[in-house]
Formats: sequence, C-alpha cells, structure tokens
Amino acid sequence: MGLGALYFLVSPEFGVDESTHNVYEVVDDGAWNVDRSLDILPEEFALHIMEKIRPTVMDNVLDTLYWMHETRGHFSVKFAWEYLRRRDDPRIVYKMIWVKELPFRISFFMWKVWKAKLPLDDFMRMLGYFMPSRCWCCSEPKEETLVHLFFSSTAATRVWKYFLPRVGISMEGLSMHQAITKCWTAQVLPRIKPVIQALPSCIVWELWKRRNNFKYGEAVSISRVIYQVSITLQALVQVRKPGIQVPHKWHDLLAMLENYTTRLKVEKVIWELPMEGWIKINTDGESRGNPGKRAIEFCVRDEAEEVKYAIGREITEGSNTEAEVVEIVEALRLCRAHNYTHIWLQTDSMLLKNIIEGS
Repeated sequence: MGLGALYFLVSPEFGVDESTHNVYEVVDDGAWNVDRSLDILPEEFALHIMEKIRPTVMDNVLDTLYWMHETRGHFSVKFAWEYLRRRDDPRIVYKMIWVKELPFRISFFMWKVWKAKLPLDDFMRMLGYFMPSRCWCCSEPKEETLVHLFFSSTAATRVWKYFLPRVGISMEGLSMHQAITKCWTAQVLPRIKPVIQALPSCIVWELWKRRNNFKYGEAVSISRVIYQVSITLQALVQVRKPGIQVPHKWHDLLAMLENYTTRLKVEKVIWELPMEGWIKINTDGESRGNPGKRAIEFCVRDEAEEVKYAIGREITEGSNTEAEVVEIVEALRLCRAHNYTHIWLQTDSMLLKNIIEGS
C-alpha cells in the first residue's frame, strides 16, 4: 500500500484498474469487497490480501505503507535484516564462552583466544609479517605462540594444574582446547557448573595481563595470577548468590558450593474471610510456556468458608495473562448468574490488579 494509487510502480501486464485509487474503495463495512477485489486484481493476489491483510477501518484516508513483517506495520532495517538473513543455530562452544555475570571483556577475550585472533607473533607470521619472536613470560624465552603463552609455558602449566585437578580434570595428554572443553563439560553440581564454565576464561585473561605487564617492565608472579583468578571467581559467585560469605581460595570456594544449602524462608499465609454477605473469589491462571498450554482455577466461598463453586480445567493455548483474564471473566459471570453483588476478588496477577483498579 502507498500514498494514493501505486499502479505506476508495477509492470504494464499486471492489469491494474486505474479507476481504483485507494484501499478503502474496495472495503465495505469493515470487510473486503470480494467481487471488487477480484475484478481489479489477479485472483492469487486478491485471495492473499483477503486472507492475510486486515482491511482499513477509516474511509476517505490516503493509503499508508504497511510492513507485513512487523505487527504495527512499521518498516525498519532491523526487521528487514531479520527477514533476509539466514541465522545458523548457535554453536555450543560459543554458548559456553558467554557466562552470565562474568565481565564482558573476559568472555570476549576468551572468544578471541578460541578463534586464535590475538596479535601474537605466530598470528602475525600467518599474516606475512616475519620478525624475531620471544615469549615475555619465560626466564628462558621461547617463541611466542598462543598455545605456549596460555597453556604449555611453565607459568601457564602451573596455573592450570592448580585449578583443574580439584574438579577431577587431569592435564595429562590434553591440548589447550581439550582442557577448556573439559571444563565446559565437567560433570559437577549445577550450582558449581557456571564457575567451572568461567574458569578457562579467567585463567587466559590473567595470563594475558601477566604477559603484557612483563612486556612493559612490570613483573607479576604466578601466585599473583592464581590469586586474581580466584578473586574473579569469588566475585562471580557473590553476584549469583548474594548475601553469603564466599571464600576466595579455590579449594575453599568449591567446598562451600558443594556443601551449600539454600536457606528457606517460611511465611505463614492465612486465608482471610470475607465480610458478612460478601462472596470471595480466589483465582490462579497459568500456562506451560508463554504462550503455551493453559489452565484456569478459581474458587468461590462465602463468609462461613463454605465453598460455593470451584473449577479447574485446561483452556486453549495462550499467555499467562490471557489465562488470568479468562478465569476472572468466568468467575464474575458465575457470580452474576447467582445474583452475587458483593464480591471480593483476589488474583495473583499484579498486572490485572492494576488494570482493574485503574492504577
């Protein structure tokens, strides 16, 4: 649709009736005029329009552009790109790199390590730049490569061997990528999983910082690297489990997580009786998925706690809010059918409560 007639934008063989200038001219009482539509358009286009496009409700208004791939009809480059692109399923590797609550710079650096995109001497040589190479972290310098810096050097080996055996991972015979994958797939408790998942990222990040410090004249001990990795993991646990004391030592941190039990907060809830002559409705709508399979439940009781009516059943698929609306409507219809006028309604949906109260 466009501003006025759009026949000049289509090929001559399209067969457009130039006497029709606006969409509202083929709409009668809010519905498509089937005969008129078939007269001026090829059948396949007319049928598509009648099935897929809602007719305009305003008369004597010029046509406006409507983008079919957005619910409000507004065109944007974003929706055009999403329509044209062919998105692959995300790889498990990249899902494991990004750990919730871990600083972005650390996860992003891990991605660069995994893709071997760091400006190290071996990478520069692949680009055709040949130069003397030395590792800045070793007392007896060797060629600086990604694997040497992050895994096979003396410093890297000591750091990895400090952390991995405690979670049951042996370094024997593993390559760098295999050791990282072992951390990502380790069979540990669910509450420990994010910590082990983030461990390789924290290790390579601190080894990289140590390398840069050495390169520019500041010595950093291996113990300092281990300490910094432990501090980062401690901060990760504190963010995910606020309110508990988290030790910074690796062994103590794992022991705490292994023995951790969630503190349950118990709160006594008492059903309040309605006043004399009143009826009270308690509702609870839910869906498995949003949208998904839905069920509604509500109960109607009087001031003597006597159950007047109760229902629980499945309804058509939809959202949680829709389920809450359906049960409230059914409960109110029931009350009206039984001439209940003094009604106290309680719902667990804050959204609907605010709508009903006008707030």
